[in-house]
Amino acid sequence: MNEELNNAVWAMAHGTLRNYIAPGLTSYLIGGPQNGKVRLFHSDRETREWVTPHSHRFDFTCLVLKGSATNIVFQRYWGNAGDLYVPGTLERREEFGDYEYVPGDKPYVYVETAHTYGIGETYSMKSNQIHSIRFARGSEVLFFEGPEVAQISVVLEPWSNGKRVPTFVTQPWMFEREASQATSTPEPT
Repeated sequence: MNEELNNAVWAMAHGTLRNYIAPGLTSYLIGGPQNGKVRLFHSDRETREWVTPHSHRFDFTCLVLKGSATNIVFQRYWGNAGDLYVPGTLERREEFGDYEYVPGDKPYVYVETAHTYGIGETYSMKSNQIHSIRFARGSEVLFFEGPEVAQISVVLEPWSNGKRVPTFVTQPWMFEREASQATSTPEPT
């Protein structure tokens, strides 16, 4: 990817959150808050941990600057070709990691479609689409967050042996705020 673009993005980085939903994944805010929200995701390791499938309260578009991202989209299916999941609702409160979660109690069939995006490629999602995500070690992905269009997000938890398996959890290590501002590219990974 263009080195000047990469340098400009890192010069605008601030608001660092470490371990953003997955170990080693860091989120930086890019630019000023009054003109929309842009994040830079940087992963210093392969994100092998499963990110619970979820929707967002906004539409978004991502641009892969370095490495790759695998986006796994979940679609509801009327048949037996997928896996059973229970949709619950999630409403964010004031701080990242502080949510009001209402688990679901009825399973539905969902099918998964995964696509890996490389340097220079983009992917977009609407607020009502459900996905999980994986990042390759050393990846840098710009995340362009649109205006909020929904009050809640949907979270999918597996259904097995006749009951919901409660996999949605916010761990104490998630969303760790960093006091210093990001002013340069992190060490190579």
